[in-house]
Amino acid sequence: MMQKTLLATLIASFLFVPSTYASEDKSATNIEVISIKGSRLDKAATATGLPLTLRETPQSVTIIDQEFIQSFSLNSVADLMFLTPGIYAQKAETNRYFFSSRGNPITNFQFDGVPVNYSSFFNDASTDTILFDRVEVVRGATGLLTGAGEPSAAINLIRKRPKSAPSGYVSAKVGSWDSYRVEGDASIDVTDSGAVQARFAAAYEKSDSYIDLAEDENLQIYGVVTARLSDNTLFTLGADYSDRDPKGSTWGGIPLFYADGSLANDLPRSTTTAASWSSWQRNGENVFATLEHDFDNNWDLKFDVEHREDEMDGHLLYLYGAPDKTTGLGMKSSAMIYQSTRKQDAARLFASGPFELFGREHKLTAGLLYSKQDTTADSYYPLNSLSIGNFFEWDGSITEPNYPSTPIYQEGEETQKGAYLATQINLHEQWMLLLGGRISQYKFESNAADDYNNSDVFTPYAGLIFNLNDLHQLYRNFPATGCKRREQ
Repeated sequence: MMQKTLLATLIASFLFVPSTYASEDKSATNIEVISIKGSRLDKAATATGLPLTLRETPQSVTIIDQEFIQSFSLNSVADLMFLTPGIYAQKAETNRYFFSSRGNPITNFQFDGVPVNYSSFFNDASTDTILFDRVEVVRGATGLLTGAGEPSAAINLIRKRPKSAPSGYVSAKVGSWDSYRVEGDASIDVTDSGAVQARFAAAYEKSDSYIDLAEDENLQIYGVVTARLSDNTLFTLGADYSDRDPKGSTWGGIPLFYADGSLANDLPRSTTTAASWSSWQRNGENVFATLEHDFDNNWDLKFDVEHREDEMDGHLLYLYGAPDKTTGLGMKSSAMIYQSTRKQDAARLFASGPFELFGREHKLTAGLLYSKQDTTADSYYPLNSLSIGNFFEWDGSITEPNYPSTPIYQEGEETQKGAYLATQINLHEQWMLLLGGRISQYKFESNAADDYNNSDVFTPYAGLIFNLNDLHQLYRNFPATGCKRREQ
């Protein structure tokens, strides 16, 4: 895919060579030269809240843009993470993903800069990239903006907005194992003046697998509208819906060893531990709104709100043990139904802009953050046991066990509040200082675990940058680690 893209780019570059150069006739004296200059996206606010270039940010930042996403056909957030430098991505079972960086798990996601909690049980990692314009990944602690969490990384998913001019596309892809994908993206002007614009995107994909019983079916729908209320004020309202409906879902993995201790490395690659009724369905509905105003003094004021609802319904079978190498006997089973819901509300208010001090221009940002997450879970355990028999003959055609009518119920509530301030001070033409701090409150309550409360936690942030020349610089940072999130 990458070779084809590079080849197409090379061919296009020859097609755009002016005819004067393409011609063998060198007698022409008047040659019109057209120069087109451009640059890749080079600004990110994920680390500090300040609109800084990557050179001005004293942390390791990766920006994954549309060109990269489309060139490698990266259809989900998990696909992106597998190709992101400094991120370790692990797939477990059916569409469950775990991410880590610098030895710590990644627990913080952001949507357009608004922090939300990551969970492998819901759609977070499987979210289709048809929603996003780009993804910013900051490695290291980001407690200044994300609050409680681990000193690993923050993943900021920047959603698409209407384009400056109407445009769109429809594409279809087919692949092995009867897989196909159809997607579309359209940006339109709702009003003739272009004051109100809209963008709609959707993707549908379905596929079988080399793994027995496994199937995937995913749907993603997205829509966003922007309205220019005045020359300096913009209102944005958007929503998305996702539905993941896999079949033959696995819980756990295949045996690593036989009963005699030898490696079970001769099992067919199509081997599964799922049953014909195994599934791990997930769906999500999200709504967001943004109001932003640009003042005449180059200061910006922005207010974001986000509401997210997720559901999952898992009918799961877990096989464990070490089978006999000859008879295939010895595997045991554990089944369950696990149903969970999650509701998240988040809001952010911040202002950012320049100020002058000692004859130099500097930058300042200040903000307030609030988030609340409510989760519930129903767990059903079987009334009767299941007999696996010869694992080498396993085809998943086992009857689903009976379950009680009353589940084991769990609920939890997590609330975060924070206020932060950060500034970029230009000390000298070659020296730049970044200072910041955050005051946080974190509270977790549950009917299944001890409550946890952490109030008035101060999170400092500092960074110093020295520009050696136009290409090289040195920096030292003291990133914000925030407070520890309660393990659930």
